[in-house]
Amino acid sequence: MKIVNEEYLIKDAEVALGIDLTSLLNNRRWEDKSLFGSFDAVTELRLQRPLDKLLVLLNGMIVPQKNYTEEQRYAEDLLQEKRRLNFLKEFPKNSIGAEVGVAEGNHSLQILDVVNPKCMYLIDYWNTDVRDPYTDQETLDILYGMAVDRFSNLDNVHMFKGPSVESCRNISDDTLDWVYIDASHDYESVLEDLYNWAPKVKKGGIITGHDYIFPIGGWPGVKPALDEYFEDDVGIELFPCLYQKDDKHQKFIMYEYLIRKS
Repeated sequence: MKIVNEEYLIKDAEVALGIDLTSLLNNRRWEDKSLFGSFDAVTELRLQRPLDKLLVLLNGMIVPQKNYTEEQRYAEDLLQEKRRLNFLKEFPKNSIGAEVGVAEGNHSLQILDVVNPKCMYLIDYWNTDVRDPYTDQETLDILYGMAVDRFSNLDNVHMFKGPSVESCRNISDDTLDWVYIDASHDYESVLEDLYNWAPKVKKGGIITGHDYIFPIGGWPGVKPALDEYFEDDVGIELFPCLYQKDDKHQKFIMYEYLIRKS
């Protein structure tokens, strides 16, 4: 696939991390292991284009947290909120869509608030019997209860509890304006969800999801599954989210992806 919003991607990453990525790419400082946490991936890839270098660079980057004042932390929170709004504004208003992978429904609430869909399907197994379980069953039951409390009384929201590949049978092909895939993140599950849910999206609709790029040790299956499912010339847009690890005083950038179905 080819990334079609490269300029936005680089500029936003530079702002978030406070690093001149353009300079790093141009003078090969991206190979300096002292700047990054892990760079084993570099030796495994045949890097041909600057963008390939950028993707691997972002995947391995570890940036120490700053000692923020309350005002600076508030400003960064606002920047993160702006990123989320920029991403969700790509979804058509008054649309029909599905979120595959819901948990307690925090992201679902954001979609409802910004997109105001005419109809939204929420699909989750809420069960540990999956390839990369979220957590223990007791916690999943709590998350399911929270989602039911939030959405069961909304006329424009329909919840399906069960495996995503079975739930998709309730929805006809070419009927969705968008689908957000954020269920099991291992390679086989993501590829399976793509094969089952992409046909549900209309031509010109959006196939999107989470964790296309995630720090090393995170979710390595998403990008390879997308790269296999879609042709090389398909355009993909990436939208950064800041991910913080408070225990290590570090932050990373992970990316949501967006593909417009042709």
